[in-house]
Amino acid sequence: MMLGVSVFRNKNHADVFYRLTLIEAYGVGMPKIMRSYAEYHVKPHIEVTDNVFKITLPNTNEASKGTLYNDNERIVLNLFTNKYSIVRKDVEAVLTISQTMAGRILKGLVDKRGIRIVGGGKNTRYVLNK
Repeated sequence: MMLGVSVFRNKNHADVFYRLTLIEAYGVGMPKIMRSYAEYHVKPHIEVTDNVFKITLPNTNEASKGTLYNDNERIVLNLFTNKYSIVRKDVEAVLTISQTMAGRILKGLVDKRGIRIVGGGKNTRYVLNK
C-alpha cells in the first residue's frame, strides 16, 4: 500500500471513479495521506487482514488542541524575549514569509489572546497579553 501499488477489487469501479475524477491516479492515496500527517504527532492507524484494510484518520483539529500555539506562533512569541512590542515586518523577517501570512499569524495570536494590538494603521504594534 505505502509503495503506491494498487490492486483493484473491482476494475470497473476503479475506472468509473477515475473518469469521474473521484480519484486522480491509481496508487497515490495512501502516500498522500501519510504526508499530510507528517507535521502532527498523531498518525493514521492502519489495520490489515488477508482481504481488507482499515485506516483510521485522526482529527488534526483535535490533535493540535494539546498545544495552544503552532511552531510559527511560538517563534513569534519568542520575539518578545528581547522586545516589548513587535510589528508585522518583524514577523515577516523572522519567518521569511509574506505580509499576508504574517498578518494571519498575528491575527491567530490575537484571537488566542497571546498578544494584543496597540495602535492602528501604520503604527500598529503587538504586545504580549499578560
